[in-house]
Parts: sequence; structure tokens; C-alpha cells
Amino acid sequence: MISLDTLRADGIASNPIKLYPHEYKTKTKLVKTALDELISKSFFFNNVISSASYTAASHASYFTGLWPKNNGIYDHFNSKLHATTIFEHAKQNGYKTVFKTDFPLILGSYLNLINGVDDYLVEDDQSGLDLLKKEDKVMSFFHFGQVHYPYGFHNLKYGGQDYKDKVIELENKYKLTVEQVNLRDVATETYRDEADIQWLYRYKKIVTYLYKNRKDNELFDLYLQGINYFHQHKFNLFLEKLLESLKGSNYLIVIFSDHGEAWSDDSFGHFNTLDEGVIRVPIILHASDIKPSFYSNRIRTVDLAPTLQEILFGESTTPKFDGSSLSDIIYSHKTEDDRDAFALCWATRMGEIVNNVKNVNNGEANAPNIEKSVNFSACGYYKNFKCVHNYQKFIDRGSVLVKLNTSDVFDMTDLSLPKRVENQDVKDKLSKPIDDFNDIKQVFNESTDSLREYFKLQGYNV
Repeated sequence: MISLDTLRADGIASNPIKLYPHEYKTKTKLVKTALDELISKSFFFNNVISSASYTAASHASYFTGLWPKNNGIYDHFNSKLHATTIFEHAKQNGYKTVFKTDFPLILGSYLNLINGVDDYLVEDDQSGLDLLKKEDKVMSFFHFGQVHYPYGFHNLKYGGQDYKDKVIELENKYKLTVEQVNLRDVATETYRDEADIQWLYRYKKIVTYLYKNRKDNELFDLYLQGINYFHQHKFNLFLEKLLESLKGSNYLIVIFSDHGEAWSDDSFGHFNTLDEGVIRVPIILHASDIKPSFYSNRIRTVDLAPTLQEILFGESTTPKFDGSSLSDIIYSHKTEDDRDAFALCWATRMGEIVNNVKNVNNGEANAPNIEKSVNFSACGYYKNFKCVHNYQKFIDRGSVLVKLNTSDVFDMTDLSLPKRVENQDVKDKLSKPIDDFNDIKQVFNESTDSLREYFKLQGYNV
């Protein structure tokens, strides 16, 4: 399995269904890559609905085949997995399990996301490839964070001088200084030294400036540039090495994304949104017995685990999933109606978390507990409609959070151009299923232990 973090389904050049040309005016064109070459020989699901718009909750659904309320992870960093992973199933069936990630603070032991993993690697692709050659039966997972901002670069180790040059170029272009930007997003997903953190924050300050000034086209153009850079400088070579190492063996390659990216009044990247470009992701399956095909009827990320369970371990051992196997679609080319799908977004108040940690650092050991996540929005898909229920909303581009109880309906007949429509029947049809899907009782910690742990993982002295 390979996860390309933050890659929209239409962030793949060979995907014929594209949303973003109708949303942004961009200069950058996506280039054909080794991934596109692989897709031409693979089964490509290009209309997959992720169960959440952020890394932890989305991967939890991939790994378990369960909706967030049933696997335990529904937000950014507060909730933990309490369901069996596909890695645990693999071990029970005699597989060695390998897990490589670029985001160890999110995809790691703290959220229970690596239960069942034998070898855990951080930013080490080569060691993961080497382990594939040592065992007859291996289930491996490679996670790449380069498409996430800082777009294309990830950190100083991989971005190097190109990363620094891009930051300096953008600061000069927009005449930015540190004092001109109020940086709110202080989260980081991996271990960074002080220099790396400073360059990341400079990049994020540029993003904050562009967003506050409604320069969404420029932001999305940076995103497209990052996709091209990632393939050119990282993923093309990785795929070449992977295919070479798998020669002569019986293998299945599965490539997917957790969420996409979008910039608008209602979307800060993927932080607070169920924008279609954020929750529509790709799944690609490649093997010698899989015939190439595009499939655009709707499926869900929860469908991958039961698919792997059936293909790899046999249907008779399948546990209970919220998703359903895609095996008949892949191998028998069966066409189904669009599958009903759901997604949620619980927004994280990072500013409040940081203030609380500052209180702890100042010696206030009993700093008041805070609501680290808020029930923001949830959506459901039925036939050719999407209904988004808004529980809360940021206005003025994130300055104020207000409570709501509204629903928006979109006609998805044209997958490239969703249209907002008035349809009370769809609202009535999906109202209860959406509320049931999102019926999560948030568990609060009575101390600051989880906050301490989060920032200790990032290297802070808490």
C-alpha cells in the first residue's frame, strides 16, 4: 500500500475528471509521471469518498474498513484507534508487516495506528524497499508527505536549496516580513530541528498571508507545482525502484490518498472543509491479473480493507466492516450503482491547544482542559446528490467560529462541476443518516496529558 498524502483525485494528470479547472485560474499544468504510466496498466477508481478530510481519521478508515465512529478516530489528534487494523489481519495470516511514514506524529503509535506492525520506519523509503526482498509474504505501507505543504518539499532534507529558494522567492514577491503575518497554524507532523521548523513556519506564514488576502488561485498553483515537484524529485524514482524489487514475484500494489486540498472562503487547505476536491480521492490497484480500467461510479475509502481482506486472506475470514469488497468490480468488471458515502470534519482549535501548553510551561500544571475538537460538518451521498450538514462554520476566513444548523445540497451528475441546488427531499432523506454517522461522543481528558504528549513528540520541553 502507498499513501500519497494530500493528493486530490484530479491531482493526477491522467484522470479525465477534473474539478479544479472550474474552481481556479492556474498557470501550472500537471505533467505526466511514472504514476500515470502505472495507471495505464492498472484499475483506477477516480471517485472515492474519504471518510474525513485529515490524515489520522482518513487513514484509520483505510486501515480498518470502518467509519470514524466505529474505529475511534474522528479528529486530528485527540481520538485514538480502538479497532483491528489490516496489519493485524495480515500478521494473523502469516505476513510480515512494514510501515514507513513521513508523518510519525500522526501515523504512529500514539493514535494506535500501527497496531500489528513489525517494522516501523520514519522517512526511510530504502529500508522499506529492502525489507520487501527479505520475506516471502509482506504487507507493506509507504506514506509520502511531500504533496502536503510545504508543497513538494516536506522538509530541508528533501527540499534542500530548492525549498529555501522558493520561500525566499515568495517572501520577496509578496513583500512579507515576519511581523506582517499572524501565524495560527503551528502544527507539524514530523520530527524537525530548529532550522527546519523555522523554514516551515516561514512557508506557513506565506500560506496564511495568501489565504487572508483571498489569493486562492496562487495557493492552488503552488499546490500543483508541489505535485509536479514531488513526482519529478521523489516518486518517479521510488516507483522505478519498487517495480524493480518486485520483479518475478506475485504482488499487488495499491496506491491511494487520504484527502485533497482546496482554498476558498469555506476551505483552508483541508483543515475545515468537506469540499469535493478535498474528500474525493484516488485508489489505484495494480497486479498481473488486474486488467486496466477507469471506474467513476462512487466508492468509499472504507471499501479498501474488506477488498484486501478478500483478495489476500479469503472471503470466509472476513470480519465485520462498514465498507464492502470491490473484488467483483476489479476482477469481473461488474458495474454498481454509486455507493452511499459519508464524510465528517471535526475542526481542531490549535490556537487554544497552544495557549494551554504555554500555561503548562509556565508552571500551571492544572491548566483548564479545553475542547480540542469541535463538531464542524458532515456530509452524505445518495444517488447523484451530496448533502452537507453544517454544525458550525468559520467566517471571515477563519477569524470567527459560529454555530449553525444548515444543509447544502449539490447535484453531482457532472462529476467535474457539482452544482448547488435546492432539494428538500434530499435533505430529508439524508438528515438522519448523516446525524447517525456523525453521532460521536467526544471523550475529554481530565488532565493535560494528551497535550503534553503531543508537544513532547514534537521536541518541546513540556
